[in-house]
Amino acid sequence: MAEECTHDCSSCGTTCGSDTRKKDLHEAPNELSDIRHVIAVVSGKGGVGKSLVTGLMSVAMSRKGQHVGIMDADITGPSIPEDVRCQRGDSRQ
Repeated sequence: MAEECTHDCSSCGTTCGSDTRKKDLHEAPNELSDIRHVIAVVSGKGGVGKSLVTGLMSVAMSRKGQHVGIMDADITGPSIPEDVRCQRGDSRQ
């Protein structure tokens, strides 16, 4: 941080820890993508029912005619494939 810092980051060209402006993290979708909506089910704690909620929401939406896909990004081991009895590389229609 410069010694003459006014904490007005809009007029400063340096990068420091004082910059509290919100950053836009949106990324333009791939032009070939047909995905219109993404719903994330997240929690910082395990055992709260994230997989159950995800499964129930996907079944309900599928029954209403929506096309549904689930990406289980659990770093300790995905449980969704076990819940719906999918095998590696299996794609259910």
